Amino acid sequence: MKTLSPRRAVTLIEVLVALAVLSVGIFGIAELLLRSRGSAALAEIKMQAAGLGELKFEELRASGPALAAAISGLSAAEGEDLNLPADGPQAFEQNAKYVWRAGLRPDPANKNRVYVRVDVSQSGPAGNKGPVARIGGWVLIPKGGGGA
Repeated sequence: MKTLSPRRAVTLIEVLVALAVLSVGIFGIAELLLRSRGSAALAEIKMQAAGLGELKFEELRASGPALAAAISGLSAAEGEDLNLPADGPQAFEQNAKYVWRAGLRPDPANKNRVYVRVDVSQSGPAGNKGPVARIGGWVLIPKGGGGA
């Protein structure tokens, strides 16, 4: 009967070690791929939310007299934002997966200027995590409620 030489046993151990190292590398790459897919999905959500927020901000900025009327019809404590819509977040017409809410803060030094902040969240339970995007800026309201 032939006996195995010590050289063959070492080769088998080397193969097992190489397979172990290779499997750790493969599992690492698989983990990296899964994380990158999650990051890509989150980036897409944030990009859509930011685009919708910019659309809503521009819509509010361009509304001029309607924005002035909305501000005069709302009340808030001193230093607090006026919330629009007053009854809570509202779904976007373009994409019902997202809701918006605007915070309006009139400039005490200039009655024709208001800071508008649009918060965009995901609708449903995912929206409870807070806004996905926030767009804001100063808006000038024409004197006397004239056109924008």
